[in-house]
Amino acid sequence: MPPLRCALTVNGPLASSVVDMIRKRFDAVVTRDGDRTVLTVDDVDQAAVRAATTMLWDSGHEVVAMSVTPAPAAVWGPR
Repeated sequence: MPPLRCALTVNGPLASSVVDMIRKRFDAVVTRDGDRTVLTVDDVDQAAVRAATTMLWDSGHEVVAMSVTPAPAAVWGPR
C-alpha cells in the first residue's frame, strides 16, 4: 500500500506556535487558501491523522474538511 497524504482544512490562519508544534512531529506543509488554511502531511497512518486533528482541535481550531489520499509517487518513489 502506498503512503498516504492527509489534508486538513481549518477556518482562518494557524497560529505560528501551532505550526511549529505540528512541524516538530510531522513533515507538514501549511498553505493559506482564502480565509482557510490547509495543512498537508505526507506518509501518514490513521494514528498520525488522529494526532494532527487532535492537535488542531486542542489549539482551538475548527477543522472543516479532511481528505486522505494516496501520496504522489514523487513523495515515496518506486517500491
